[in-house]
Amino acid sequence: MKKLSVIIIMFFVCQLANAQSATDYFEQAYAKSEAGQYKEAIQLYTKAIELKPDYADAYFNRGDAYKILNEYQNAIKDYTKDIELIPDDADAYNNRGISYRNLKDYQAAIKDYTKAIELKPNYANVYYNRGNTYDDLKDYQAAIKDFVKVIKLKPDYASAYDNLGYIYLKKGIFDSTMQSFSKCLQLDPKNWDATLGLALVYFQKKNMQSARKYLSMASTIEPRLKEGMAGIKKLESEGWNYSDDEKQLLKQLFKKIKIK
Repeated sequence: MKKLSVIIIMFFVCQLANAQSATDYFEQAYAKSEAGQYKEAIQLYTKAIELKPDYADAYFNRGDAYKILNEYQNAIKDYTKDIELIPDDADAYNNRGISYRNLKDYQAAIKDYTKAIELKPNYANVYYNRGNTYDDLKDYQAAIKDFVKVIKLKPDYASAYDNLGYIYLKKGIFDSTMQSFSKCLQLDPKNWDATLGLALVYFQKKNMQSARKYLSMASTIEPRLKEGMAGIKKLESEGWNYSDDEKQLLKQLFKKIKIK
């Protein structure tokens, strides 16, 4: 019996030695996420949460993994749980807003972005995200206000100038459009989207020579533009977003000017 007791004790000692903590699972999950293995990361974050149900960081990071996999409803659930545990987590409100926007629940997204800004007034990325959502709603004045705020907080935020350019384009304010796209390209010379925007401006102004020049430049940077609207569709599948009005302009541009 004595020998059996020793064996049993040794068995439980080995089991304890091999047992992993919530932190262990969290760190393994984080490494999987960094390696782009998001499904595996979700499984490991889930194990961390099972061991520690109030593990806010695990909910947040699992939400991020779900968001990357386009599982937005699951992401929203995790960000909501994180917010329950940490009510002043501006990042969770921002990321939940992104998830709502991807589900086209624009009002819920704006509500979350606005809360994030209340918690963190100089959060440039949230103004940027809210500006995009106002753009979705065609509330261009509100979108312009947010993008201008982004630029005030972060003058080198090239994408804010790019998006601002497209809003001015839709409003037909061509001088401001060109200034915004030009500033974007000054900060980011390889920004094909802003270069394409300049092609659209010149096309609207009926300057076909300049429109062709900038469309050719944009197509050199992003070859899928040579496929016309088929290329735009591919780009949208990767996260680029063009409004119906913008796509109508692009359709006209590609029809009029052929780039090989």
